[in-house]
Amino acid sequence: MLPQQRKVTHHRPLSDSEWNEMDALRRAIKDGPPSVAFHKMERFSELFVRTLPYEDDTIAAAVKPPDGAA
Repeated sequence: MLPQQRKVTHHRPLSDSEWNEMDALRRAIKDGPPSVAFHKMERFSELFVRTLPYEDDTIAAAVKPPDGAA
């Protein structure tokens, strides 16, 4: 693992400052993707993944099917 890589923990919600950082990165990427450094895009991805529903080691479906459903 490279020194700048961090383990992503999905079960930890974003703080207010992390939400603000993610929003600023989102706007920068939307306005001009080539002007955003790759490590900033990776940081956006890390933050975004933490906003997804989490269940143990997998990303949970937004709507779980009832027991016995396929």
